Order: sequence, then C-alpha cells, then structure tokens
Amino acid sequence: MALIHVLLKQVVTQTVNVGPLSKILNTKPNSDDTTRTQAWKILFESGKMAQAEKKYDQAASLYDRAHAVHSQKSGGQDLITAEILMQQASLKEVIGDMSAARELQSRARAVIAEYARTQDAAKDGNK
Repeated sequence: MALIHVLLKQVVTQTVNVGPLSKILNTKPNSDDTTRTQAWKILFESGKMAQAEKKYDQAASLYDRAHAVHSQKSGGQDLITAEILMQQASLKEVIGDMSAARELQSRARAVIAEYARTQDAAKDGNK
C-alpha cells in the first residue's frame, strides 16, 4: 500500500505524455476513485512516466499490470482498455517493435469498434 501512495504522489505532481483518450477518460488518479480504480490509474500513469524517462522495460511492465487490473473489472472491452493498448503500442513504436505496435493498435481498434457496436445496440434497444 505504501508503494501505491508513493506512485500516486508522483503521478499527481508530474505532467506526463497524455494520449488522446486519457484526457477524456480521466486516467489520472483522484481521491474519489475506488482502490481498484486507483490501482490501474496509478500503474498506467506511472507507465507513461517511465516511458517518458526512457525506462522502457519498466513502462512495459506497468502497462501490462494496469491492463490486467483494469480488465479484471471491465472485462477488457471498454475505451480505457483501448487507451491502455494504444499506450502500449506507442511504447512498442518507440523501441522499434513495429509488428507488436501494429498488433496492439489493431486490438485497440477492435475494442473501440465492439464498444461502439454495443453502445449503438443499447441505444437502439431503448427506442
């Protein structure tokens, strides 16, 4: 738990690379978050900080953990999952693993497409 508090303090006090969905989806931890939500947010934002500091192995590990924690709650089929996958793809691009980057981008797009489809179906069901 002490590690989470240290990481939370670092995340809150530092500005890091923010993906296009991160701003909309509010990936920065805040005091209103549940413990599980804080956990994936701290891991995700810490991964972005590690990536910015060129600590690529650490960033990859943090993104993987953020993805696992968030997917336990969400089932892995929402926009936050897509944002985590896109950030992982960004990391793969930086280290020159373009094949892995494209695969992650493809997975993210599939998640977004499925999310949009379910939202459209829900909206059509409410008419």
